[in-house]
Amino acid sequence: MRAEIAEIFWSIQGEGIFYGAKQIFIRFASCNLRPRCLYCDTGPFPNVEVLESSEVRERVGDLLRLYGPVHSISLTGGEPLLCADYLKGLIPLLKDLNLVIYLETNGTLPQELRKVINLVDIIAMDMKLPSSTGLSPFWEEHREFLQVGKKRRIFVKTVLTRETNGQDLEKVLRIIEEVDRGLPLVLQPVTAMKGIGPPDIKTLLELRERIGKRLESVRIIPQIHKIMGVR
Repeated sequence: MRAEIAEIFWSIQGEGIFYGAKQIFIRFASCNLRPRCLYCDTGPFPNVEVLESSEVRERVGDLLRLYGPVHSISLTGGEPLLCADYLKGLIPLLKDLNLVIYLETNGTLPQELRKVINLVDIIAMDMKLPSSTGLSPFWEEHREFLQVGKKRRIFVKTVLTRETNGQDLEKVLRIIEEVDRGLPLVLQPVTAMKGIGPPDIKTLLELRERIGKRLESVRIIPQIHKIMGVR
């Protein structure tokens, strides 16, 4: 089986609770939301390759030999769960390299997650706010996704813009509370682009304070890799 791969590279994780961790990234080219999401900062990709899982494993092995051990390997995108059947063959090859499997996903494909939930180790799940993305809501998909994902170590990330409204954040909080109020929530201020900007720091801190009264772990974490100028 083959999949469209945009790039395979070494860097640091720039988002979420594992920011700064040394990782190898496998970026899948396809996405079920592109190009509709207003703040999308990946794609279109100029050098997409169609690769067998064995070819991906070989390239990952080359990077390990070049850069040494990593915290984990990120399956990212795009949306990697569009290739869930491919991942069922690829992940065991990566685990043969003693790699922790870190899945980065937009959290809208719970049925695809079911196919690989027993193979992944860490899940970084987005919850897409309609007021931030310009997209229709995915609340039911997000709720089901989180219910499936809680079998593994999972955290939720939601991107905040100046347009983010309180009703959307309330939906996020209720979904997390229904599943497990101890799950970490990352508030990620959007990196300014195309006229879209983050909330001011006063608003962010007020949100952090208010949400922290309902959830056990809430953090404000921007895109560290954007600040550092690395991919």
